[in-house]
Amino acid sequence: MKRIAFVFLTLFFCISALNAQEPKNNLRKSLFQLKQNFPAVEFGWEENEERVFVYQDEDEYNTKDYFFTFKNDRVQSEALIVGSKGVIKNDTYMWFLQTTSSFYEKKGYQRAFVSDAILRAINSFKKSDVIIDSHDYMSEFDYSDFVLVIQYKPEERTCLLLYMVN
Repeated sequence: MKRIAFVFLTLFFCISALNAQEPKNNLRKSLFQLKQNFPAVEFGWEENEERVFVYQDEDEYNTKDYFFTFKNDRVQSEALIVGSKGVIKNDTYMWFLQTTSSFYEKKGYQRAFVSDAILRAINSFKKSDVIIDSHDYMSEFDYSDFVLVIQYKPEERTCLLLYMVN
């Protein structure tokens, strides 16, 4: 009996530790819960039985647009689009590299799809603050019950961070 209890406790702590490594997000939250962190979130539009709520923020360097898609009164996807105001050259590309690097190094994911070109660009930026173009602008991280996509769009100078429920 003690062994069974020990096995269950060990499994519980292993699963808890795995989930603790996963990045925090707003997936599966209700609108009430979401408004705790985003009090000014507003209804945007409705499409195919999904409601989209929008929150906007900006500082002197960037614009930040958040989109939360609700289905069955729970967040099914969360998107952040970071746009550049042009104050710092290549700032959204640097944001893409730093964000990808952060998720890649923290682990916790089940699978990561990050090209060698992006990893080389990250290493170059970390070692010497030199920005080299990876010509590859998307990475994906699969976690236990959601997917995270990070994408840079050079023509728009924007970066997208997208969480989606599996």
